[in-house]
Amino acid sequence: MISHAVGYLYTVDVTGSHLNRLTREVKDLRGVGWTPDGSHLVFASKERGAYQLRVISAQAGESRPLPAATASAADPSVSPNGKFVVFVENRENWNIWRLSLRGGEIGTPQRFLASTGQNHSPSFSPDGRTIAFVSDRSGNPEIWLCDTDGQQLRQLTHFGGPWLGTIRWSPDSSSIVFDARPKGHAAIFMMAVNQGTPELVEDQPPFEVRRPSWSRDGRYIYFDTTRGGAPEVWRRDLKTNQDQVIAPAGFMIGIESPDGKQLFYQENEQRHVWVSDPDGGSPRQLSQVSPTPDLDWAPVGTSIYFASSTSTEGADILAFDVSNGKLRKLGHVSQNLALGTPSFVVNPDGQTLLYAAIDNSSSEIKLRRGSLPR
Repeated sequence: MISHAVGYLYTVDVTGSHLNRLTREVKDLRGVGWTPDGSHLVFASKERGAYQLRVISAQAGESRPLPAATASAADPSVSPNGKFVVFVENRENWNIWRLSLRGGEIGTPQRFLASTGQNHSPSFSPDGRTIAFVSDRSGNPEIWLCDTDGQQLRQLTHFGGPWLGTIRWSPDSSSIVFDARPKGHAAIFMMAVNQGTPELVEDQPPFEVRRPSWSRDGRYIYFDTTRGGAPEVWRRDLKTNQDQVIAPAGFMIGIESPDGKQLFYQENEQRHVWVSDPDGGSPRQLSQVSPTPDLDWAPVGTSIYFASSTSTEGADILAFDVSNGKLRKLGHVSQNLALGTPSFVVNPDGQTLLYAAIDNSSSEIKLRRGSLPR
């Protein structure tokens, strides 16, 4: 794995030398097994939204699909006689849900943006008219747009590749920034929503540059990068193209407060949210704000709304007022929230919360009979 949901297949001898890269495509890989004679490998690659078994020579070359009676197959293992392949059939469905926020409480969850695959990373435009989100309904993860009722769906990006997300709008609602991995590592792109041509903003190969957000005045873009070995929060001045370290190693995902006077960011390990001046000055930990999943939090007014998954099922929805230090519970949702993506947002008027939940997740071990193709 070289980035989130991106990997290449390599071989190496037992001494750790003679590293040989077998695959060239930027794909999400899951599991690999050798044929009994050591001449080929069977692996799982994500193709158009589902994992598919493929076979490749141990000396490299083009891989070929290995037909199996399943919609998704991963983690293959070949039997010693080469006549069987056992694999895991996975099914996982993520959808975006909507909650009303009234009188300090949440309403009844409603499924809002759904398909048979994965839908996540919703983001409201500042003018409150449009929602951007990620969906693989076209076969690959892409950014889609819709109105606030979930209607007028249209596909915005056409990368045709691996994972992307963390969508954030410009203050004037004309553009978005997001991270994508067309070359195998995370980079930051900007895109006008009425045109359709992504523009590269920040790229530091082979390091990860992820989770962008806009300053409230439109002058800066915040992001985190692994250039220093561990995630750091940086800020890019869009006029001068100068970068500045805002939070040191060990922090990620910087987001300004709605009034632009504070910056919030999260610890990479302990997961607590911190607050500082927008330039990183006067940092302090908000010890009561520890979101789980770790990216599910959003500044709202003088507060931070966040999810706190319980030890049983679902998550509490909480609000911490930074101005007075008070923590209150808004309610509880019974679903398991989606992991690894910032999918917890509140619309500009503070009346609606969106989050991504895992609506269905199942796996079975299956067996494929028949000799492997050469």
